[in-house]
Amino acid sequence: MDKEIKICFVVHNFADYGGVGVVAANLADAFAERYSVSLVSLLDDGRPAAYHLADRVRYIKLLRGEFRLRNQQRKLFKKIRRMLKKEEIDVAVILGHYTGFLMSPVRPFVKTRFVFCDHGALMNQWDDRKNRAMRRLSAMVCDKVITLTERTKEDYIKRFHMRRDRVDCIYNWIDQELSEPETYDIQSKRIVSAGRFGIEKGFDLMVRIFEIVVRRHPDWHLDLYGDGEMFDEVDAYVREHNLSENVHLMGFYDNVREVFGKYAFYVMPSYREGLPVVLLEAKCCRLPIVSFDILTGPGEIIRDGVDGLLIPPYDTECFADAVSFLMDNPEKRKEMSGHSQENLNLFSRETIFRQWEQLILSLADRRGRRE
Repeated sequence: MDKEIKICFVVHNFADYGGVGVVAANLADAFAERYSVSLVSLLDDGRPAAYHLADRVRYIKLLRGEFRLRNQQRKLFKKIRRMLKKEEIDVAVILGHYTGFLMSPVRPFVKTRFVFCDHGALMNQWDDRKNRAMRRLSAMVCDKVITLTERTKEDYIKRFHMRRDRVDCIYNWIDQELSEPETYDIQSKRIVSAGRFGIEKGFDLMVRIFEIVVRRHPDWHLDLYGDGEMFDEVDAYVREHNLSENVHLMGFYDNVREVFGKYAFYVMPSYREGLPVVLLEAKCCRLPIVSFDILTGPGEIIRDGVDGLLIPPYDTECFADAVSFLMDNPEKRKEMSGHSQENLNLFSRETIFRQWEQLILSLADRRGRRE
């Protein structure tokens, strides 16, 4: 194609902290090095952007105020269509199923190619009729569906009867060179977990697990980074069960990866995940990992017994035993730490960017031929 390719990455609200915002910012900054790029936040509630964008990325906010989801869709229709036509966007990458639901009605009225990227896992919310319907609509309307795991890719093909060539899996990437500790601290007696304090992250389970562990290992500590709607409930449990000496709620930390070097290993008690970037960050920082082997996510990152331990979902006793095992065996921790970075090439910036670029160029080329 001779003309400049124009790409936009679309999120529901770029003022919200979370994995979708991180990925959107990373993709926008990377593509802006070669292409004309905008990052579009469908909503503007007056808060500042949650993540920094390079100066070369144009930041567009469409709908000011707070509205119910159906009203958002109605009010956004003309704004989205006008923006795509005015900016002459070739490919719109839509991140998240709420965003997909809001963007879908516009697709028949524009020439822009739509890519729907589901940052969750289809089967984790299959019984939720509203979320399932939003994902189905997004998948049917968009030109391509991208999932974060191979398992979710197969679920889309099977459950929504989609052609295999319309669905693909592209992992999130990790910048391996950023704040990477040179050595592993085998003397550390602290473990760590981080994320939004939402019910799906399982921090309520983690403090109960550590209550078991601390009876065996009273000199060890658990640090939990993040905030959210479950924070007060978890904090109350810690206080009521006299765990404050060993369990520490650290609050929100802008770049938690910076502190990973002082920990012995990472724990993930989540009920559900897509492809958790924080596990890639932990591996990048040479931390062994203990995680529930939930439906999607950890099983495609952790090699059980090699660089971490995968535990049957929600078996708190088994999880506590695994944590205690690593506490009791520093040489095993060191061995796992030595293997932690071996498969990170699958999630490298170069590898993932190349996959995204090939997809976007193919869609932009197909649009160009149609015109």
